[in-house]
Amino acid sequence: MYNLHPLLLAIFAVGATACDATRPRADTQPPPRESAKPSEKRVTLADVGLDAASLDRTADPCQDFYQYACGGWLATHEIPADRVRWGKNIEVGDRIQGELRALLESAASEPAGTFYATCVDEAAREAAGIAGIDPLLKTVRAVRDRKSLIAAVAELHRHKVAALFVIASEQDARDASQMIASIDQSDFGMLDRHHYLDDDARAKEIRAFYVEHVGRMLQLAGTKPAEAKQAAAGIVALEIELAKVWKTPVERRDPAGMYNKLDRVGLARLVPAWDWDAYFKALGFAGLREVNVTAPALLQGIERLLGSTKPELWRAYLEWQVLSTAAAALPKRFEDEAFALRHLVTGTERLPDRWKRCVMTTDELLGDALGRLFVSRHFAEGDREAVRGMIAVIREAFGKRLDQLDWMDAKTKQRAREKSKQMSSLIGYPSTWRVYDFPLDPKVHAANVLAARAFEVKHQLSRVGKPVDREEWHMTAPSVNAFYDPQRNQMGFPAGYLQPPFYSRRASVAVNMGAAGETIGHELTHGFDDAGSQYDAKGDLVSWWEPETRKRFEAKTQCVVDQFSAYETLGEKVNGKLTLGENLADLGGVELAFEAYRALRAGAAERLVADGFDEDQQFFLALAQKQCTKWREPRERALLKTGIHAPKRLRVNGAVTNMPEFAAAFSCAEGAPMNPRQRCEVW
Repeated sequence: MYNLHPLLLAIFAVGATACDATRPRADTQPPPRESAKPSEKRVTLADVGLDAASLDRTADPCQDFYQYACGGWLATHEIPADRVRWGKNIEVGDRIQGELRALLESAASEPAGTFYATCVDEAAREAAGIAGIDPLLKTVRAVRDRKSLIAAVAELHRHKVAALFVIASEQDARDASQMIASIDQSDFGMLDRHHYLDDDARAKEIRAFYVEHVGRMLQLAGTKPAEAKQAAAGIVALEIELAKVWKTPVERRDPAGMYNKLDRVGLARLVPAWDWDAYFKALGFAGLREVNVTAPALLQGIERLLGSTKPELWRAYLEWQVLSTAAAALPKRFEDEAFALRHLVTGTERLPDRWKRCVMTTDELLGDALGRLFVSRHFAEGDREAVRGMIAVIREAFGKRLDQLDWMDAKTKQRAREKSKQMSSLIGYPSTWRVYDFPLDPKVHAANVLAARAFEVKHQLSRVGKPVDREEWHMTAPSVNAFYDPQRNQMGFPAGYLQPPFYSRRASVAVNMGAAGETIGHELTHGFDDAGSQYDAKGDLVSWWEPETRKRFEAKTQCVVDQFSAYETLGEKVNGKLTLGENLADLGGVELAFEAYRALRAGAAERLVADGFDEDQQFFLALAQKQCTKWREPRERALLKTGIHAPKRLRVNGAVTNMPEFAAAFSCAEGAPMNPRQRCEVW
């Protein structure tokens, strides 16, 4: 048995009784102690942290394990009218939203409480009209030439309105200890790039609606109908030209291609028609000298548009950017019109309740202020220590698997071992909470939204040229999510994620490791997937793998690309290349968590049998049940082209298909869908 952190042993004491092996086991199973055969303790699935109602016992786990684990849940749950998807993680998030609402309503004197109060005050929002965005509208309506255009774009960027491109800060990929400025492509008005460029009936339908939608939004802000219609056609045509030079989702997964560091001279050479000195001065950061341009072709495309686009179209385009960004903070007519587009593209039937939207906005823009309130009431400090212990044992499992790899050379193994050792973790909440010291208007919510966005831009760009703050979070404490940052070589597990069914002090070792443990292994594996492996232990984008090892790795991962590219859903194939990083992390995560769970349970005197399921089976059920999810078809279909994750069913089945331990746990015959004769083996 591994030497474990004593706190980990204490936290897992509740599950320190495990079950007898009633089915054949994989060869990797640690042998039981010779002194005594473990006894069995009969419990329920609820006792160990699993949901019996989620099961579909009529399904064959060897044919479709996701259906077996989640079929009951899928049959009894519908997607709420205000959601584009519904799943176990959304259920947790929904509960947390209610808790956050109560906190905000009782914290009127706090910045987050004040901000929230202006958001839910619908009468004040209607009375304010577009007063909150009037200063920006006056700026964009004053555009007459290139000079005033650049000044207007800078003013919009100061308020985080993503006109033409986005400016922010990031770690220097070649020197991860320092922060630099970055210029990236903006979000898509139609949500996805392919809606602008594809020629199928669905894309044409969305584009036609989008033109009408943009026109209606302009009319709501005071533009005459005929002028709005003409302007909308020009705006969409302009965005289509931008979409042609936006990078594809696959291209954006290439770290080397996303790094193009330029100084002022380089920027001027790339886009000579843009006065960068004037832009940075108007932005309030005249001293910025170096910028990473993620998509040089985008700036070159903007250069061409500067020479061909008339001032009146620029005015309309910039006004549309302001209206689109601020719609949720404006009177109901704007919000309803913005939702009409979302309804068409995603299939969502209605807006969430106002209070839910306001909780989300507060979390987005004043996340630390809200997170501090949440953690003080809804997170146990002991959970941080428990997760640290889980990370330690999973890291040890990674080291063991690393030693056994036959395709990685000794030098690369040593560097990988060092990277794993240096990988840090953020757990629960920040060590220091941000202070939001900007004034809030007691009546005009839109003004508060823009003030919060300007505060964030100033915070972002003020970091440029300074050392990286490795304790800063990029996700709020109530978030039901987790992450790996390759440039910081750092994992993060917010307090919102460390909740059932992902983690619980009452759950068994097998269930906690199948759920939260798999997530930890998933994030750790991201440090060594096709993209993360291009960053070294310090987070620098350098080639640290020996060339032959890299070639063998790519051959191994091609198996995973081919596996997922063969999967089909909704009549369309999965993009195995786009989803490769997540698929590798899923496979690595379940392998590491299973090995860690087995190490924790080795030699246990008592084993749990939950409603007939032994501990290995509990592990895999926990892995699957946390993924139970339903999507609205329009959005699921779109994500097959743009999403970095495969559909949940395929993520679960695709991962366990590659694990002989799963086939042994459920006695799957060789050649069954979940026990194929050929497997992909990477980690």
